[in-house]
Parts: sequence; structure tokens; C-alpha cells
Amino acid sequence: FELIEHVETEEATKNALIMPFIRALGYDVFNPKEVKPEYTCDFAEKQGKKVDYAIIKDGKPFMLFECKAAHVYLNNNYASQLRHYFTDTDVKLAVLANGVIYKFYTDIEKSHVMDTKPFLEFDMRDIDYTLVEELEAYGKDSSVDIVELHKRAEKLKYSKQVKEIFEKQLDSPSGDFVNFFIKGVYSGAKPRNIRKEFEAIIPDALKEFIAKKCKDSVTVKPPFTPEIDDDAQGNGGENSGNEGNGIVTTDEEINGFNIVREILKEIIDPERINYRDWKGFFNVILVGKNKKTICRFYFDNKQKYIGLFDSKGEEKVPIGELDDIRKYADRLKAAVSYYDGTIGIQDIQLEFWKGFKKYAQSKSDSLQLTHEPHPQNWYNIGLGRPKAHISLTINVKSNLLRCEIYIPDSKELYNELVKQKDEIEADLNEKLEWMELPSKRASNIRISRSGNIKEPDEREEQFEWFKTQAELFQKVFPKYIR
Repeated sequence: FELIEHVETEEATKNALIMPFIRALGYDVFNPKEVKPEYTCDFAEKQGKKVDYAIIKDGKPFMLFECKAAHVYLNNNYASQLRHYFTDTDVKLAVLANGVIYKFYTDIEKSHVMDTKPFLEFDMRDIDYTLVEELEAYGKDSSVDIVELHKRAEKLKYSKQVKEIFEKQLDSPSGDFVNFFIKGVYSGAKPRNIRKEFEAIIPDALKEFIAKKCKDSVTVKPPFTPEIDDDAQGNGGENSGNEGNGIVTTDEEINGFNIVREILKEIIDPERINYRDWKGFFNVILVGKNKKTICRFYFDNKQKYIGLFDSKGEEKVPIGELDDIRKYADRLKAAVSYYDGTIGIQDIQLEFWKGFKKYAQSKSDSLQLTHEPHPQNWYNIGLGRPKAHISLTINVKSNLLRCEIYIPDSKELYNELVKQKDEIEADLNEKLEWMELPSKRASNIRISRSGNIKEPDEREEQFEWFKTQAELFQKVFPKYIR
């Protein structure tokens, strides 16, 4: 986390972030027999094309790494660049990385042609520990062969897609999904307007069911018992048995944790305040449906710091003694209120769009952001065409971000665009969702991704994604809209 703000170039990203990641997989980054930098990927019509790293196993290229700077959003254009390198018949794995996010690709859909979507995505800021075992399979000492890796990749890919479909159904259930439940409930005649009623019932019922399953699977811990984390990087328990990972949870950190807990017990059940210790910092977290970082301690050096979080991200503040933590009680409470939803959703929406407008204006010369942000779930951008515009939307309940071409009142235009669907998607290098919405006057064409706007440290990435997609839509769609 501390390195990212100092890593400004692609070369620095490789040295500071990506090479340590490759080394963590067991490969010697300084041995060209194991890790070959600037590996040449020649193919028929293009010569001299080089990928940043080729991982060598058994004397043959095993995995390719294409690297970008840490601040660069890994969009499909970069994946397309990597796809050109994916030509050697012996190479079945390719990784697109910026040191923060690692996207793993293979050729599940068509042999020797890299898939358009990754089968595995690993984010170092929010590590999914269920994927750590998967990463070990690509390590130097792994005995898993390429055939088995391919099978595992296929399972991961389709499992991810099933989860995405399920998430969309929770947000906006389709007709078939609704009918499935209606048939299960009613064996005979069905009441009028039952479909509309079930469209409202199903998302809430499923979310309640999932929440209950999660709650039932959690063992309730006694007060002040820290969360146990047995992975090799984080330490959520006492030091006993964890010396091997180099993490030492000090009395000073525990005392600081107890001060934070004492402050926050005024507004929240103290059992929901927990901690996780890492190399270099100590996280105080809010436990709920998802874990959120309330604050962070940097106590390893002579000068101590507390990391305070808000919608703009983390601010490291120096402190002299532990009792100085109490000076920031209001900010600690504000962070919990923000995460826990006691701040109004409209306040969060307005804050998000104001932040996005400021970010986009500083980064983009092409986007004309003329509208003032309002506390709502959308922000519109002109397309230079009267019958359609770009609409950026955020869905707080399902944690989805969308960039869409919104056509308010012209099915004719939508149908014309559908005829050019293949050309448009090729031009964008993206697969889109085509939403005719036959029961409504409006139609839209959109692309979606997951994103929780309540996560301060995800804001810049979310702003960059919206900016990149809006610029792409603004560039491509006017060619097809007369």
C-alpha cells in the first residue's frame, strides 16, 4: 500500500510490485532460465513483438506477463494487446498486471486464442483468500500439470460468470427467473399481476436467505477476541504459531485497537470492531457483510502514524502517543457511519458524482461534463446526437457500475444499432448488454462492472473506469448514430 503512491512508471511498477509477485510464486526473477524479460513473441505477420516477461518451466515458455503502470486501469485494449502475444502453441497462460490487479487468461473458448475475459482476477488491495490456493498452482514448485490447470481455469471462469449472472438477477430478475419461482409457488391458477409482485419479492427474499446462511456459518466470538486469519500474510490472532510469517502483533497495537473500540462503542456494538495485522501496518476493521478498514496503525518506526479513511481514501496522520488517537474520534465515527449506511445514500451519491466530475475534468480533454452533479444514481454526458446520450449509473444495493447509451424514445434507432452490433462491439473491443426493454419507451446499450462506491480506496479506480468507458462510447457510437 505504501509503495503504490511512489510508483509512477511502468518500469517502477515492474521492479517494486510485479517482480516481487513473480518471486512469491517461487520463480527467480534474476535467472533468465526461469524468468525471461522482454520475451520475443514473433508470429506470421508481425515480427519483434515483445512481452514483458515469460515464465519458463521445463525449458519452455509457461506463462506470459504483460505489465502496465500501477495507476493504469487494465481495460480490454490492453488485453487485446496481450492477445496478440498469445500465439505460441506451448503457452496456455497469460497475465495482464499493473502490480495491484492481476488478470489471468487462457484459451477456454477456442484453442490457441486467448479468451476475451480473464478466468481469474486477483486484487492485492482486497485479497480473496479463496484464490490463494489457485495461485499456488501456478508456482514453480507446483505439481499441477497444464491440462489440470486448464480444467481449473475453466471451472473458475464459469463459476465467476454464474456468480455475475446471479448478482444481476438479484438486482433485476429476468422473466424466466421470475417464472421459475412462480411455478414453484403456484401449481394451479395464478393471481393477476403476480409477476410484478414476484419481481419485488424475489430479490429481497434471496438476499435475506443469503444473509441468514452467512450468519449461520459464522461462529460467534466472545468480545474483544480478534479475528483469526491463518493465511501466511495476515495475522488476526495472537503471536503464538505465527512467528514464521514475520508478523508480530505488539502490545502497543492491541492497546491502540482497544482505544478505537472504546471510542466506537458509543455508536456500534464493539463486537463488530476487529483487527487484522499485516507486515507494515495493523488494520482495525468493521465486521459486517463485508469487512471495512476503519483505520490503520503504522507503529513499526519511531514516528507513529494512524491512517484515517474517508471517501477520498487514506490520510496518514503522525501521532506522538497512543492517547492521541482520541483526537480523531469524530473521524473514526464518521468512517463507521459511512460504511454502515447511516449516512444518507443521496449524500453518498452526490459526493461520488462531484468527485467523478472533478477527476474526469483533470484527466480528460474530450469529455464535456456540463451537468451539475445531483444526489441521484445517474450522471448524463452528451453524445452530440439528439436521440441518445451517455448515462453513467451506480447501483448501491447490488454494487454495480454501468456505462450505457441511453435512448429515451426511439426503438427505431435501437433496432438500427442492433443491426450493427458486431461492428460496434469490434470497434469498442467490448461485449455489450443490449437492452431493448420492450415494455418501455426507452432502450439502452450498456457495459457493467462490480463496484462499491462506499469503499473510499476504490474511488479512483471507479472514476477511471467511468472516464475510460465514457470516452470510448463518445468516440465510437456517433459513427453509428445518424
